[in-house]
Amino acid sequence: MVLIFVIMTACYVIGAFISIEIISEQFTDTVGAYSVQVTKTTLTSIYGRIDDKIDDLSSLTIDSDVLNSVNTSNFNFGKIENRDEYISKIDSDWKAKKNPEFVSDILSNSLSLYLKKKQKQIGDDDDRRIYSEIFITNQYGVTIGSTGRTSDYLQSDEEWYQNTLIEKDRAWIGKPEYDESSKSYSIDVGVRITDDVGNFLGVIKGVYDLKSIKDELDTLQNNIPYRNTLYLVDENGYSILSTISETEPLPENDLNLKEFGTNLSDLEPVKQALVKDSGFLMWSDNRFTTYSVVPESKYDEKLGWSLLQDLDRNDVFAPLTNLNNSIMVVGILVVTLSAVMGIYFSRTISKPLELLHLATDDLSKGNLDHQIPVQSNDELGKLAESFNMMIRDVKKKLDLEKELIKTQERNKEEKFSVIGELASRIAHDLRNPLSTIRNCCELLSQLQVNQDEKSKRYISLMNRSINRMTSQIDGVLNYVRTTPLSKTKESCLDMIKFVIESNPISENIRVSLPKNDAIVLCDSQKIEVVFTNIFRNAIQVLGDAPGTIKIDILEHAGFVMIEFEDSGSGISEQNLEKVFEPLFTTKQEGTGLGLSSCKNIVEQHGGKIDVKLNPTRFQVYLPSLIT
Repeated sequence: MVLIFVIMTACYVIGAFISIEIISEQFTDTVGAYSVQVTKTTLTSIYGRIDDKIDDLSSLTIDSDVLNSVNTSNFNFGKIENRDEYISKIDSDWKAKKNPEFVSDILSNSLSLYLKKKQKQIGDDDDRRIYSEIFITNQYGVTIGSTGRTSDYLQSDEEWYQNTLIEKDRAWIGKPEYDESSKSYSIDVGVRITDDVGNFLGVIKGVYDLKSIKDELDTLQNNIPYRNTLYLVDENGYSILSTISETEPLPENDLNLKEFGTNLSDLEPVKQALVKDSGFLMWSDNRFTTYSVVPESKYDEKLGWSLLQDLDRNDVFAPLTNLNNSIMVVGILVVTLSAVMGIYFSRTISKPLELLHLATDDLSKGNLDHQIPVQSNDELGKLAESFNMMIRDVKKKLDLEKELIKTQERNKEEKFSVIGELASRIAHDLRNPLSTIRNCCELLSQLQVNQDEKSKRYISLMNRSINRMTSQIDGVLNYVRTTPLSKTKESCLDMIKFVIESNPISENIRVSLPKNDAIVLCDSQKIEVVFTNIFRNAIQVLGDAPGTIKIDILEHAGFVMIEFEDSGSGISEQNLEKVFEPLFTTKQEGTGLGLSSCKNIVEQHGGKIDVKLNPTRFQVYLPSLIT
């Protein structure tokens, strides 16, 4: 009997241990997957916050007050004799603090005061400064306005300045470091300042204070029901921020540590984060840590940060530990009671954990409406309730972020509408004086019969300039104004022939016309603008080299597709997604509005426009008309 009792007890205890092990694995996967998901969401939010604030800084490069100050400074410096010696002398005095009056004048000028105002506006809702320092240089690389005293007057010899010059179409983002001027842990952001035609005017630099993103970590820490610590780590394994405390001064004998962060690269989770996307693991001292990495921000520079969450394993697995102890005690005391309790706990624990596991899978797939039914008041019931609360909090935060994005998009559309109206007025106002200048040129060419070659060349240059300005004004007007369509039945082939006849081409280019035709209901004048833009682009790409432009008309899924194919050098992969964006151009004389205007016109007709590579093909889809 005793033997039977011992065997039954042993079998029960072994079975209980196996059951607990299976449940523990499921529970570990559930908690790990959830933690990975929320850390990914938080890191994505941090990247988005940084992107938004970089956009705010970049917007200063087109601010009229900033541009006026930079242009004035460039003009004044252009008149200085021995300019390099002048700049070198001021830079030396600046570093040696020998000329405080000069420094004070710069820090109190109108540009500096304007930057301080913008510095406050770019701050967060708690009136904290996102950029601890903002300053601007002119085209000669010297500081002309700043929110605080910079360490140097001449910036053109700095590495960040050289890197910013390389980044012509976007902001340059530096690596995390300790900024001596602003006394803050930060990343440098540099943006080129150019005029309307892309001429370099100067550089604006902002020192992005990384403490401004600590609220994201604090919020995540508070939303997790277990004791946890978060670490934001850079691509080399050095800590950027954590929820333990603010970043503290570091040892003087380690240069890298002195510049930034604590070296965590030897820790196993950090090693995993540097080579993998995301995951979780248990490591030394039974620590339970998750790590997450998200793709780069919308700027080309990859931040390469990782977010780690170190959970208190005893706190996480407290329900399972208590359950295991209870089963052990009951198993030793009573065999029968042990069997009953084993079945009871197996049914009452496995199912809630399975529900929790399924809920986590749904959460990882983006379903934030899933709620776990709370069927008990024990630890697992509280865990399910906490899990439901966390899902609701995450959903609420995502909803708020979506609403914020919609609000920002509406604000951008309103701003663009105002800019478009202003551009339209300016373009109309420029037409009259251009017409007067054109008429004067024609009169000059008619009045002076025996003109010398020099006069003829000047008149020809004036006419070319007038034509280029008129073309750019037409491009702006075509983009900003949206007029009602005047639709008629039109032949696609006739419109193509009209465009070809209106745009003479050189003998080196051969045009292949469509072999068939199609009738569409459209505004012929607007569609001819679309065809003209695409055809001219093809001509400009071919240039003086021999080449062909092939045009086809095809029926495709209820649409008439008009395809323009050229044998030119093509479009680069990195520019493919930008060709229809406003103001994007690879030509020095272009406005960047041609293809964007084409897209607006085609979409106004209920169609679409697309571009394919190898070879380059622009495809215009218009709703077909069954005749």
